[in-house]
Amino acid sequence: MNLRICTIAFVLLSMIACNNSKVNQTKESAFNDLYELSEMSLLMEDLHRFYKDKRDLVIENQAIGELPKDLDKIYYAEMTDGFERNELLRNFSDVFVNNVNLLHNSDSQNKVQLYNNMVNSCIACHKSEVGCIGPIPRIKKLLIQ
Repeated sequence: MNLRICTIAFVLLSMIACNNSKVNQTKESAFNDLYELSEMSLLMEDLHRFYKDKRDLVIENQAIGELPKDLDKIYYAEMTDGFERNELLRNFSDVFVNNVNLLHNSDSQNKVQLYNNMVNSCIACHKSEVGCIGPIPRIKKLLIQ
């Protein structure tokens, strides 16, 4: 009897958990009630969304348009607590911005390589001591095979 009740409770809780995991996971999520994204985190979210939207254009070797809005914020956006702006971060930011400019301003037939270079500069920074490793799997999904 107790096993049956436990099994039913487990199934019900699993169904509730699955439904709750599909709740809107944007900047307006319930998670923000516990944690407010820093200006740098919001910039990273915007850049991820921007280049995810441009990925198909890159694959088709089409022009991807203007640079992302607020790209220069990478140099002065408020950092997440526990992280600080230093020379290493400045160097990674320079490499990223350079790769972004190459991608947007190149007439090269190899936009995929330029795009992947840009994405790899994100991964390199996030793997370093100045970056947060959490988003690396998500960033890697931007790479074009």
